[in-house]
Parts: sequence; C-alpha cells; structure tokens
Amino acid sequence: MRFILLFLVILALLAGCSTPPRQGDPAPIISREGYTSPSTETRQEGQVKITPLQQNSAIQAKPVPNRAVQLLHERAQSQMNAGDLAAADKSLERALSIQPKNARSWNLLAHLRAEQSSYAMAADIAAKSNTMVTADDTALKKDNLLLMAKMKSLLGQTAEAERILMQANAIK
Repeated sequence: MRFILLFLVILALLAGCSTPPRQGDPAPIISREGYTSPSTETRQEGQVKITPLQQNSAIQAKPVPNRAVQLLHERAQSQMNAGDLAAADKSLERALSIQPKNARSWNLLAHLRAEQSSYAMAADIAAKSNTMVTADDTALKKDNLLLMAKMKSLLGQTAEAERILMQANAIK
C-alpha cells in the first residue's frame, strides 16, 4: 500500500513538472538570398568573401539637437528659476536618459547641483560636460570652466580654482 502511495505521489510531482504541448507553427525562416552588404568593394581571398566596412567620411561637428531634450532643458531652467529643484532634477535626468552625451544637459545638471550646495559634484559634472563640448561651442566650455572655478573656490581649493579661472579667461 505504501509503495503504491509513494508511486502516485512521485507521479503527481513529475506531472507538475511537465510542459503543455507547443501550439502553432514555428517562426518562418527568411532567406538571405539577394542580400547585399553596404560595402564599396568586395575582394575574394581563397573561399572566404571579405567585404570592408564603409567609413563615414563626413563626421558631424555638432550633434543634431533633439527637440524633446531642448524642451526638457527649457522646462528644467524654468523649474530652477521657480525654485523647484526636485522637478528640475527629474527633467534633466529624463533629458540625459534620452541623450546621454548632451553637454548642455550635463551643464544644466552641474548648475543644479551647485544650487543644491553639492559643490564637489557640481565641479565634477561640469568637467564631464566639458569632455562632451564640441570645439565650436566655446560659450558652454567657458561656462563649465567658470562654474568649476567657483565650486573649487567654495571647496577651499583656491590654487585649483585660479588655474581653472585662467583657462576660462583664455577662451574668447
């Protein structure tokens, strides 16, 4: 009797582990026939066909502005002016999630951290913004440097602040 009961319990446990039969057909297999690689030339080496990658010779100097990010910048700026720093923080974090390499977003976030009295963080974020600034955006680069100098001064790092201030003043 115990043997039969044990057998039924094991059978019930194994039945719980089973999966239902698959419904429907599997996904169709698409043929790659006629597919061409975006290359300029193709050369044959042995039996292996090698196609070089195409290089983009025209690299943009300035990233294309994203309209949503621009609107978030405007919203964050007005929220900062109204004193709603928490809302401005959320707007800037959203802008950075859309376009993480936008130097202006990082600059605004640095100014926000300065308003929140996070001086070291503000200086670090302004420095990060400067790594993303394009060569022709000297106003943003100078603003970042001036903010960094002010933050370093508030942190008591006067020598560093003076060095950064000299860099900022060298920008025309």
